[in-house]
Amino acid sequence: MLCRCAGLKQELLKATTNKERDAINERKAKHRKLVNEERQTVHDRMFAAKNDPKKYLYLEMDSMDQDKTSIPHYPQPPKDFKDTGKVKTHVTCVRVPSLNKVYEYLYTNNLAHDANTTVTLLDKALGAIANDQGFLPPILYLQLDNTCRENKNVTMLGYLSLLVKLGVFKKVYLGFLPVGHTHFGCDQVFSRHSTKLNKKEAPCGNALVALLMESYTPTPSMGLITSAADVSSWLQPHLHNKFQGHTDSYQFLLQMQDDKVMVRDKLYSVISEYQEGAQLLMSVPQGLPTHARRRHLYFTHPKHISRVDKNGNTLSDEQRAQLQQQERNTSIARAEAGMEALKSNIKMLTELKMLTPEEKSWWDSFIVFQETTDWYTTGENYIIFRQMTGS
Repeated sequence: MLCRCAGLKQELLKATTNKERDAINERKAKHRKLVNEERQTVHDRMFAAKNDPKKYLYLEMDSMDQDKTSIPHYPQPPKDFKDTGKVKTHVTCVRVPSLNKVYEYLYTNNLAHDANTTVTLLDKALGAIANDQGFLPPILYLQLDNTCRENKNVTMLGYLSLLVKLGVFKKVYLGFLPVGHTHFGCDQVFSRHSTKLNKKEAPCGNALVALLMESYTPTPSMGLITSAADVSSWLQPHLHNKFQGHTDSYQFLLQMQDDKVMVRDKLYSVISEYQEGAQLLMSVPQGLPTHARRRHLYFTHPKHISRVDKNGNTLSDEQRAQLQQQERNTSIARAEAGMEALKSNIKMLTELKMLTPEEKSWWDSFIVFQETTDWYTTGENYIIFRQMTGS
């Protein structure tokens, strides 16, 4: 999505009169003023948590560009190294300035980059924070990247509602910065990682963890995540099925009101009052969520087949089913080609003595796991071993 500043810049280039340019520049100045005020709110919340850590917890959470952390990583790879055989490795950072701590979680493309994974990582981070400082304060300030797929959705809001309902927090303030202006403290961490990755190699997952840890001070607490909870399916029967309109706002407040957790929102933090709000969590789920289904390392979504082809001809259900199966087969073939490219890279790096025996062993175990798991039919579905609240 194009940020407001970029859009205004394009308008300015198309303007033909001084009057038009003055009007656009005025709108641009107002937008910059808004962004600065929104950033000030973030700094105020951070300061409040540093000043009174027993009352407030401020944390921010973001993910690094996965292309920079794909493994095996070499600043200058061998000539015949295949980029299609690299393993995408996601790095999610949770920064807690009041504790002067950074928690980072790594996972491969076997896990979807979605709300289930994001909530699982947030839950793990809250558990680690509670363990490190011995408690969680009553008010949480949570700053996230403005993306609906991972963060601004009913799964995240439902999970936060559950934390309030269970008394983990009395209030949760959830904030997003305007589109195109979402950089905050986590990006400082990622910048140091990128600088180190530009100079040093990370031949395997263990080496990547070590490199990331040595690239930032204070040393991040690292965790390798191999599965996520299916929070979405777990919460869905307990959420209001007509809750909507939340994607347009940038600020949320969740708190108890008459035994109900109300989700209140407003467009920006500079607006004085939150809207009346609505109830999202209708009841508390019993039991534990299952694990979210994991997927092939080189997973790609098969293209959707519409009911009308490119020539405008209507397709029968049988024709659509055949074409959809062809798309699935193409997706599977692409995934298997990726695995072959990975094995080719590992073989070449071994022959060039660019992998230590320990690194080669790491890859051998990793590849065996990928090739002995049925990613295409059954997936994986089993009970999670801990409460989502970290208690």
